Amino acid sequence: MYKPYYTGVLLPRLLALDSRVFFNVSYMFNRNILGQHRFKVGMTHVEDLLFYLLLSIQKNIKYGYIAESIYIYRSGNSSAMMDLDGLEEGYIIFLQEIKGKISNLAYFYLKVKILKIMFLSWLSHKELILGIKSLWHLLVQK
Repeated sequence: MYKPYYTGVLLPRLLALDSRVFFNVSYMFNRNILGQHRFKVGMTHVEDLLFYLLLSIQKNIKYGYIAESIYIYRSGNSSAMMDLDGLEEGYIIFLQEIKGKISNLAYFYLKVKILKIMFLSWLSHKELILGIKSLWHLLVQK
């Protein structure tokens, strides 16, 4: 069972795609913090990361957790994360949306981490050629 252990400012951990905060199953915010901030309509992959990152850029959000289980999360082969084409498209939209909103250096490191995630995901499906194509698509996106 996954147990969170990070507390502190959320933005740097999201930029690092840190599993201590990013792969959490639930976030709760006070309605006053959200304001007019909403999920991007039509985005099917990585929409949660984009939402939390843009919110964290606008507000100085701190991350914490509760130590007790509040629900059971089950994943399977039908998970959206198994759709690697959709995941790649989500990351492309994500990178387009955050460009210019974070430092160039932070953007570069985040993009490198995303490239690694996508390449290794394709490799885990024994799809080397698709992994290389994914690297190309992510590298040339503007």
